[in-house]
Amino acid sequence: MDTPLRSLSPKAGNNEVVHDDPLLRIEDLRHLGVPFSKTSIYRKIKSGEFPAPIKLGPNTSAWLKSEVQAWKKAKIAQRESVAA
Repeated sequence: MDTPLRSLSPKAGNNEVVHDDPLLRIEDLRHLGVPFSKTSIYRKIKSGEFPAPIKLGPNTSAWLKSEVQAWKKAKIAQRESVAA
């Protein structure tokens, strides 16, 4: 499911950092093709093997879709470099 929690647009002339990049909740990661359990994802984050989430609240985190897609592309490239 590709439903963003929030989509922001850049605004010229201010100091606010904004993105047009959708935010994905943990359940959305599976729909994007991340085959790991919640525990495995957080273990990989801690070891630096997966993008860190953005904390939205005390019990809410989300990932930038572009960072998850970049992680997937890097994994594919890594496989291809090993096969070569």
